[in-house]
Amino acid sequence: GTERGSRPVFEARKRSSSSSRSAGVWCSSWRMLSPAVKRIFSPGAKRKREESTPMKRVRAKLEEGCEFETEAEQQLSCRALCDCVIACSAAKRSEEKQAALEDLEELLEGEARKGLSYVADDSELDKRLSGTPLYMAAMLDCPEAAKLLIDKGEASLVARFENLTPIEVAIKHASKNVLSVFFARIAELEARAEDEAPPAPSRP
Repeated sequence: GTERGSRPVFEARKRSSSSSRSAGVWCSSWRMLSPAVKRIFSPGAKRKREESTPMKRVRAKLEEGCEFETEAEQQLSCRALCDCVIACSAAKRSEEKQAALEDLEELLEGEARKGLSYVADDSELDKRLSGTPLYMAAMLDCPEAAKLLIDKGEASLVARFENLTPIEVAIKHASKNVLSVFFARIAELEARAEDEAPPAPSRP
């Protein structure tokens, strides 16, 4: 009886000792870091990174009346659009997804929508962006973002990134939900083209 009762106490002490050693190792490792590296991981630096997200920087530029004509400005807006798609795809709660979609719609209604068609000349810039916003939606199978990008932003289904169109990306990643959005858009465009086509000449 005594052994059985004392075992949890022993295990608790063991866990406590293990935790203390882990904390000691972490503190020792932290002290060994250079001041420059410590500044990167400091709470102040983290706040600064959060305050300078692409979305916030785009909003600041919009308030200044920016028209997003330069390559750097369009790259920034492209990054903000991609971030919204990622946030929508990663959202675990409906309110988080709705907030991401609202941010995306906000960008698409202004000059920042020019980031939709941004394609860098430098391949390294393209790699950092990981694709156009619609390419990202296709890869992550995020139909809500894909539909918004197509309906509000008129994003191209055939614009290539790394030699793949958004449709090809959706097929490659088996993104069935986004493919449904793409096929619906194609059907809509075909129906519109038929309506706008001139009537066939009547035979004599």
